[in-house]
Amino acid sequence: MSLAIERVFALYSQGQMHAALAAAQPLLADPDPSLLNLTAECHLRLGQEQLAETLWQQALTLDPDNAHALERLGILLAQQQRPHEAEACFRRLIALAPHDADACNNLGNLLQEQQRHTEAIAAYRQATQQNPNHVLAFYNLSVILHALKNLEPAEQACRHALRLQPDMAEAHVNLCHILSRQERHSEALECCQAALRLDPNNADTHNLSGNLHARQKRFREAEAAYRHALRLQPGHADASWNLGLLLLSLGRLQEGWPLYEYRYHPQRQDRQVIPHPWPFPQWQGEDLTNQSLLVVCEQGFGDAIQFCRYLPLLPAGRLTLLCHAALEPLLATLPGVDHITHRIDQVTRHDFWTFLLSIPRHINTIPAPAMLTPDPERIAHWRAHLPGNGFRVGLVWRGSPANGVDADRSLPGLPLLAPLWQVPDITFISLQKGHGEEEAAHPPPGLPLHPLGHRLQDFADTAAVVAQLDLVIGVDTAVVHLAGTLGTPCWILLPWQADWRWRQTGATSPWYPHGTRLFRQPAPHAWGEVIREVTQALLFTRSANGPAREP
Repeated sequence: MSLAIERVFALYSQGQMHAALAAAQPLLADPDPSLLNLTAECHLRLGQEQLAETLWQQALTLDPDNAHALERLGILLAQQQRPHEAEACFRRLIALAPHDADACNNLGNLLQEQQRHTEAIAAYRQATQQNPNHVLAFYNLSVILHALKNLEPAEQACRHALRLQPDMAEAHVNLCHILSRQERHSEALECCQAALRLDPNNADTHNLSGNLHARQKRFREAEAAYRHALRLQPGHADASWNLGLLLLSLGRLQEGWPLYEYRYHPQRQDRQVIPHPWPFPQWQGEDLTNQSLLVVCEQGFGDAIQFCRYLPLLPAGRLTLLCHAALEPLLATLPGVDHITHRIDQVTRHDFWTFLLSIPRHINTIPAPAMLTPDPERIAHWRAHLPGNGFRVGLVWRGSPANGVDADRSLPGLPLLAPLWQVPDITFISLQKGHGEEEAAHPPPGLPLHPLGHRLQDFADTAAVVAQLDLVIGVDTAVVHLAGTLGTPCWILLPWQADWRWRQTGATSPWYPHGTRLFRQPAPHAWGEVIREVTQALLFTRSANGPAREP
């Protein structure tokens, strides 16, 4: 390196970018690649990305195999969301230097961003093979393996990264997520606490700590963790949402409802509720006298059935309900609704709009279930399809697999309910719709089941059937909300981590105070214990009720 270039480098090293560029200027008339690389770094430090790119391209024109220019230009292009050009740089560099672990790691990052998972894993593995001490490559490998639910190799890679760099807080967090997904919550919490010792002011990690405490039903610690996150970062969307769910599950509704609004916050991870861009304002509790209000159903069918009870309490001059098509015939019977539709294009201008589940924060009570009236003609139609003898029990054992918690709330299959068939004089009727219909059509030997779910066209049909049953037994789906609303006795099978609306303890629900009974798992996945308890309760019910209904 010439003395002139050494002076440019010295100024660059001292952070004097403008002085370094001034010193380099006379040398650029006849540059070499090293000078071009150096001046490109200066421009990059000054935020002049286009000039840096031009100089690196010039360096590669002089020396197509210049490793520094290929690496730095590839990183710059990746940051500018120009993945194909960046990939060409990285692959050229790896072809020239197969042992360059950094280049392999950078290529892996680029491929991962493009969801090219298999190629990304191969690039990370190549980086770790070339350099067994490459912490970032092992960490990045663990992240992508975890995302793909390859949990054992993800854990191995993350633990290796932590052996290399024990003070890497983000690796502790990633290992926490991996262990939590394996339901090793105590170990996960230890990793989370290790991350917090290294980075105590990270609101995301405090939020994670709250989640882990909540899963272990340590609610006081969970609440403290969420509130700590919010002190560090007021308005933290996920911590606000999680704290709201916790408070609602503890029955602290007035504290929880305002935070429940974070379900559609744009900064929330995995948000399921996204507002439509209505050309009129969202209702925030203003006086609705002589005002028109559009109420938008959201989330699942069960949410609409549970919360439509609030609509008759709204003193709106005109109230329109936008709901799913399958709910429209049923909810059309609801008092207080002037117009109902399932089509957004049929919605006219209103004074305000609101999500259905945003209404409770403005009404300080839990109203009685909605007055939904099954259609008499449908009742008569379905009476002909119902078995006439025996104590009629409707069954629902699976929810929609699209629900993020369905693996917890749904039973693994119909055979798990086999003990119920030990109870005499009962006719079981499948209300299973969609997922699980095939099981109902072909039940295991010895489990006679009258399948109706596949014939039900909408919830008005389901209501007409449920209204004529003696009991509904089901997991946490829309059907149990419908049974509770109609007043049909309903036994609800709840997982260890039950949804907030069923609270944390107790066998009854303030949402459905009459005829509804909750059966809770005593431990994660302990469905067998739940079914045994339900069977005993059914035996007692039948012995107490005497003979079955005559045909």
